[in-house]
Amino acid sequence: MRSGADPEQVTLAEPHLRALHSPASDSKPADSNATPAQVLTQEAARRFEYVEKVGAGGMGAVHCVRDKNLLREVAIKVLAPSLADDPKYVRRFLAEAQIQAQLDHPNIAPVHDLTIEHEGTNYFTMRLVHGRSMADWIASARLSPTPSETMHEMLGAFLKVCDAVAFAHSRGVLHLDIKPENIIMEDFGTVYLMDWGLSRLSARDRDSGNGVVLSPEAAGGVVTGVVGSPAYMSPEQAKGAESLVSERTDVFGLGAVLYAILAGRPPYLGDSMDDVVEKAREGQMPSLPDAPRGVPLPARICQITRKALAIDPGDRYQSVLDLKREVEGFLQGGIAFPIRTFSAGERIVSQSEFGDTAYVIVKGACVAYTTKDGMRGTVCRLGTGSVFGEEKVFRPGPRGATVEAVTEVSVRLVTRKMLDEGLGQDSWFGAFVVALANRLTQADARPDIVAQPDSEIREERDSSISGGGPTAALLECPPTARAGGW
Repeated sequence: MRSGADPEQVTLAEPHLRALHSPASDSKPADSNATPAQVLTQEAARRFEYVEKVGAGGMGAVHCVRDKNLLREVAIKVLAPSLADDPKYVRRFLAEAQIQAQLDHPNIAPVHDLTIEHEGTNYFTMRLVHGRSMADWIASARLSPTPSETMHEMLGAFLKVCDAVAFAHSRGVLHLDIKPENIIMEDFGTVYLMDWGLSRLSARDRDSGNGVVLSPEAAGGVVTGVVGSPAYMSPEQAKGAESLVSERTDVFGLGAVLYAILAGRPPYLGDSMDDVVEKAREGQMPSLPDAPRGVPLPARICQITRKALAIDPGDRYQSVLDLKREVEGFLQGGIAFPIRTFSAGERIVSQSEFGDTAYVIVKGACVAYTTKDGMRGTVCRLGTGSVFGEEKVFRPGPRGATVEAVTEVSVRLVTRKMLDEGLGQDSWFGAFVVALANRLTQADARPDIVAQPDSEIREERDSSISGGGPTAALLECPPTARAGGW
C-alpha cells in the first residue's frame, strides 16, 4: 500500500486496515474497474486478447491478456483512465515501467513492452507471474505440522528476494515497498519481488554511469515523501526523512519480512492507520514471540532479524548482501564458528587451565599429553576432523590434558553460547544436543595414558615440520579414546 501526506499520492490500505482506507482529499481515485474495451484499445486489441483481471493498485490495474503473435499469456498493467490525462501520474507510471524493465534479474518479472498514448490507454506488458504470495504462505504456515521445516523453506525463498534487492541496489535502485504481499512464489522454486511502483533511484548511484536511467519524460515521476506500507515501513520512511532513505531502508524492509516469517504477523499493527504509522516512526514493534507456532525460535535468526530492524540505519546491516550472508550461515548450520590458527609447537590448550571451548581441527595435526611428576604421557594424536574439549562446552572446568600443535593447525572454536544462539537453547533440537552431550560426558571413560618422553614428542613435531607430513609420524585416536575432558 502507499500512504502519506503527499496529496498526489493514492493511498491503499493493508488487508488488516482496509476498512480504514482514507485517500487524500484531492487525490484522484484510480478506476480499477475498467472494462476490457478500456483496457485494450483498438490498436492493442489487434495483438492482445483479454482474459481476466488479476489485481488492482493505486494507479490502475493488472490484467491477464493473451499475446496473439507469441501465443502466450502476459500481464498488462494499465494506468487508470481517470489518471491518464494527468502528467504527474503518467510520469510516475512511465518511471515504474522503465525502472523495472532495466532490472534484468531472475527474481524480477521482466517488462516486455511499454505504450504511452497522449490520448488513450497507457500500459506496459510483463511476465504473467503465477503463484502464491509470501503473505498467503505465512498465513497457512500457522497450520503446518512441521513449522521448523516450513520456516527454513521460507528463508530459502527470502534469500532469492535478497538477490533481487541486492541486484537492484547495484543498479542504483531502491524498492521501498518490500513486504510479503509483494513476494510471489511460483511452482518449481521461482521467486519474484513484485510492485516496483514506489522504487526510486539511489542518490549515491544516480550519477555513477552504471545505474538505471530514466527518460526526460519520466524523470519527475519518482515518488517522494512518506511512502510505503505502514505495517512494514522503516522509521525514516514513516517520518518522510528523505536524506535517510537509502539501501539500509530496503534492509529494514527485508527485516520486516523476516519478522513476519518468524512471528506470523507484520511488525506493526494498530487500531487506525495513524496509529500504525506512528509506531513505524518510532520503531515500536513487539518483541518476537518465544514460540509462535509451538516451536521455540532459534536465537540466532532472531538476532539477525533484530539487527535488520534497528531504528538507526547505521545499526542495521550495511548492505543486503551482508544480511543475506547471515541468513545463509544460519541455514547452512545455524552457527558461524570462528577459525584460529596455531603454529607448530604452539599450545592450543594447557592442562589444568579453565576451559569452556571445544575445538574442531580443520587442518593439521596435534598431540595431547598429560604431565605428572615431571613426566609427560601421550594421550592421543589428533588429525584433521578430530574434535577435543567438547565436554567443556557443557561442563566448563579444568582441562585434563595439554594439546599442542605438531604442524600448523587451524581449528574451529565452539562455545556453549554459539550453540545456544544457533540451535535455540529452548528448541527440541537444542535440548536433544544438550541431553546427548550430558549422557556422553557421564559415560566418558578417560583413555589410558601412554608414557612417552619429551624427546619423542619433539622428534615427532620436528619430523612433521621437516616434511614428514602430519600423518607420517602420528597415529589417529583409537575409536574408544575421547578427548572431551581436555
